[in-house]
Amino acid sequence: MIHPAAIAMYLLDTVSQAPVVVQIPPQTPDPSWKWVVQSVVPIIGGTVIAVWSFIQNRESEQKQWQRNQAAAHDQWVLDQKKIEWREILKATSSIERTIPAVSKLQDRYDSVSKYVPEMISELLAARGSCVFIADDLVSRL
Repeated sequence: MIHPAAIAMYLLDTVSQAPVVVQIPPQTPDPSWKWVVQSVVPIIGGTVIAVWSFIQNRESEQKQWQRNQAAAHDQWVLDQKKIEWREILKATSSIERTIPAVSKLQDRYDSVSKYVPEMISELLAARGSCVFIADDLVSRL
């Protein structure tokens, strides 16, 4: 039987007899173009991406601002139309309140002939000051 120490001595003796030579190839310096590519190109690329993002963001904000302005203008026009219709309806309702529901024709004529002409002139004045609903008024008359 072979003793383990003898086996170990045989292996160590074999290893120590064979010299190991490690050869390292000489280092060649990196070319300058490689340095430029590795350092400058990422910086330029990042800058281009950042500028492009800023431009896109600015255009998006400009479009959103224009949409908001258009919506605000449309709402303003609707509010103006509402005010004008309110004035027209107020003048019309004052005429309707003046005309009484009486049974005698003479009483009705006296009431109408006394108050309605000035109310009609108020209605016409209100109609004449309408800018936003003028087209609606002309088409309905």
